[in-house]
Amino acid sequence: MEWMDRPRLIGGLGWVAIGLALQAVYWLTGGPAGAVTAALVTVTAIAALLMAQRRRPQIRWWAGRIVAGLLGADFLAAVADRFGLLGAPGAPGVSWGDWDHFLRYTDGMLPAWAPAAVAAIAATAAELALGALLLAGAWWRWTGKLAAGLLTTYGVAMIYGYGWTSPLQYAVPVLIGAALLASARGGRSANRLPSRAGEPASSGRRTRAAARPTAQQNGNGRVAAAPARPSPRN
Repeated sequence: MEWMDRPRLIGGLGWVAIGLALQAVYWLTGGPAGAVTAALVTVTAIAALLMAQRRRPQIRWWAGRIVAGLLGADFLAAVADRFGLLGAPGAPGVSWGDWDHFLRYTDGMLPAWAPAAVAAIAATAAELALGALLLAGAWWRWTGKLAAGLLTTYGVAMIYGYGWTSPLQYAVPVLIGAALLASARGGRSANRLPSRAGEPASSGRRTRAAARPTAQQNGNGRVAAAPARPSPRN
């Protein structure tokens, strides 16, 4: 899947650009701007600028790694929130505060026939697993793609249940871009073959000196051509 790194990078940059524009309009029109969400948006925007530089693979790798770590921490913090580990319901910076509030929020995003408890448990398990993998940096291509898919599902469900602006409360479009960037960070260095000083990389040609026949010195100090090899007998 390495050959898809660049398309995912372009997609991630596009999602971040669109998400930043929507987020700016949302905040300028009075939408709440949480400190954690604002920090995630800011770091993702900086990382996107760094990853857009094609000639700096090491910088691109570190930017993608940092974005993945922050996204993983955000997933794990969301799981902690729904179990009351970040504070009681209604406390500053707390979205749910306990499982009951999260369950009611999940139920509002689903059709009437869908079981909210099953969806809530599945979402929690997915966020817990992806959050840990993003922090650890394991299987980063697949982890980033799965995180982008999960966030896209969240965005669609939020629009269905709470309106068009509800995903912007958590900067979901920007986070989708962040997940794609995390899946497209590439290697730390360019894929070039090692080369000698003054010789272009990945050069398979012989130098002129190596192609010339060897020479020997005779007894007078003069240079004479090397004798030809005797031909094999018939």
